[in-house]
Amino acid sequence: MKVSALFMSICLLGALAAPAQAHTGAPEPVFTQVHRVSVPGGEISVTETYTAHSWFRWPRRAVLFLPGSAFVGNHFAIPVDHYDATAQAARRGFFAFTVDYLGTGASTRPANGTEADFPAQTAAMGAVVDFVRHLRHIPRVDLLGEGYGGAIATQLAANPGRVRSVVMAAMLYDTLVGGPLLDPAFVAILEGSPDGYFFIPGEGAFIFMNGAPPEVFSYVAATQGGFYPTPNFLVAAYQRPFFDPGVARVPGLVIFGPGDIVVGPNGVDGLVRDYGRQGASLVVLEEAGHAPRIESPETAARFWEAVFSFIDR
Repeated sequence: MKVSALFMSICLLGALAAPAQAHTGAPEPVFTQVHRVSVPGGEISVTETYTAHSWFRWPRRAVLFLPGSAFVGNHFAIPVDHYDATAQAARRGFFAFTVDYLGTGASTRPANGTEADFPAQTAAMGAVVDFVRHLRHIPRVDLLGEGYGGAIATQLAANPGRVRSVVMAAMLYDTLVGGPLLDPAFVAILEGSPDGYFFIPGEGAFIFMNGAPPEVFSYVAATQGGFYPTPNFLVAAYQRPFFDPGVARVPGLVIFGPGDIVVGPNGVDGLVRDYGRQGASLVVLEEAGHAPRIESPETAARFWEAVFSFIDR
């Protein structure tokens, strides 16, 4: 009884750490806390999600979600069953973290978006990884990145002392069969931006959300529209691949849908082969397209089953 009371006290103190906001009506209360992380070029807005289970788990675990090029961190916190990544992770005992990249969301917006290029974003996310490790005394952090975020994750995975594993989805590597980056006129618009930013409406993601419930469409439309640094897109327009997954030194998993209209049915073969020293594991969701996490509830559930089977082992 004394041991249980001690752990309950520790848990309670953590759950009540200020300034946290409780979300009611869930099977297990979920709490969020917003942090500001100083990085070269400004500050990164980081949102942490956790439960009492997150404090009890030992050794402690954390997962950092890295969004795609036209999304902000709360894209991983869609408040619909099967779609709230942060709550799912927290209820499994993780401290879950989302980020807004430089030039997006609540993070610092450089005067010119070209300053928020891939090396700058990668360095900033490395600082976030270290912040997470020190904040919650976690030796190594699991990373889940989509598209641009997955590319960043592979670069951070070069340091196995601070990264434990990498999950990649909605990836673009060496093959591109569709999308605006194949249109020279669109690329010219990005290049001609006077301040290095380009407005993307939240509705732009709808083409990738086949089968998602209406409330998911509504959330994405309301939260994801905004101005994004042009390097988020141009990095893949000039040269592919624009990153080297071979530097990774931790286990990697690629989740892929053969119906991917951006890279085609074999679009991640090179990434799986080139990741790390021995390649990455591959999970194919036969019914899925480019972004399985935001497709039908059944596909989203299978996506998370694959993710947690990988990072929990």
